[in-house]
Amino acid sequence: MKKLKMLLCLMSITVGLSATQLQAKAAKEQTGIEVTKETKQESTAQRAKAQSTKNDRSVKEMSIPKAKISSISKKMDLSGYYYYNNVSYTLKTPGLLHINTNNMADYVYVYNVTTGKVAYSYADSSSGYHATFSLGKGTYRVLISGYDYLNGLRYTSIRTEVPQFLPTKNKTVVRDDNFYFKSTYYVKVKARKTGVLTIKPLANSMYVKLVNARKKALSTDQYYYKGSSASYGIKKGATYYVKVTSSMRARYAMKFTSIKEKSGSKKSKAAKLSKKNRWSHGTLLAGSKTADWYKIKLNKKSKLNIILKPQICNVLKLSVYGPNGKRWGDVAKITPYSNGTERKFQLYTSNWISKNYKIDAGTYYVKIERGSKYTSGSYSIKWK
Repeated sequence: MKKLKMLLCLMSITVGLSATQLQAKAAKEQTGIEVTKETKQESTAQRAKAQSTKNDRSVKEMSIPKAKISSISKKMDLSGYYYYNNVSYTLKTPGLLHINTNNMADYVYVYNVTTGKVAYSYADSSSGYHATFSLGKGTYRVLISGYDYLNGLRYTSIRTEVPQFLPTKNKTVVRDDNFYFKSTYYVKVKARKTGVLTIKPLANSMYVKLVNARKKALSTDQYYYKGSSASYGIKKGATYYVKVTSSMRARYAMKFTSIKEKSGSKKSKAAKLSKKNRWSHGTLLAGSKTADWYKIKLNKKSKLNIILKPQICNVLKLSVYGPNGKRWGDVAKITPYSNGTERKFQLYTSNWISKNYKIDAGTYYVKIERGSKYTSGSYSIKWK
């Protein structure tokens, strides 16, 4: 019973579930365990070294010895604890460690012998009783407290492509990046055409941010989960970096779509939206302050509906100016929650309210601009 209490104390400290700093200190004195979280990020050179230009996956089944551990190191002394499953393994290349707990819920610990750092994961039904660790080169010990919980242990060596995306045409590239204890990758992007870059997580969640060639932020650091996407407007010939941060394996798709834009850079050069129900396409380039202008000419008194379909990050603003030069109604603010959907704006006196109301003949101007210095992306616009 004493050993069980001490083991539970150890697990509470390691996973940080509800223990306060005072409890952690007391537990450290009792067990002699010092657990720290890895926060140091790998350098660009280290990450580049861990990658090659071709995907290369190899799977190696690992032996599963059962032994009592008297001591691992000065930083993690497990004297008195019996771990029925422990494996010592040296990884010659970065990769993923996959652990199956044999349909039993339990905490799994991975200890880096060299650095003294500990990573942990809770394997239960929601994860299919699997724990996956993204590890760099080095020697590790795997610890599971349960008896006969360890059913299978394998290591997948992953070598991803050189972190560079140079789109020459509309295409999608799937990257499979291996992050080591919450590290960051910078993926270089240089488009040969102007368009929109979309990043979509395919497995696990991650933080994504767009920066320029000098690593200056062009977007905020946003959290994206599987099924969501980030979109950025990028300019032909410009160099960008997509900053991707995760604490685990991150598999995601990078898609570039070129866009032929015919908008005007100011009101006097507004592009004409001549035909009803025909889409025109535009971009809001990252880091640019230029607005897009369009004009619609009504030959007689009629209804006017403006429809916008955005694919953006941050906030986009849309405003309309009447024949008298004054802004018509309020400024519409559109967020990424509207991405991929059609937003309808019907002109009605001084508000954006849907009414069966005809407005006077004349030329109306539509202005599309960034609502924040971090806004970018693309959109489609039409009227009817």
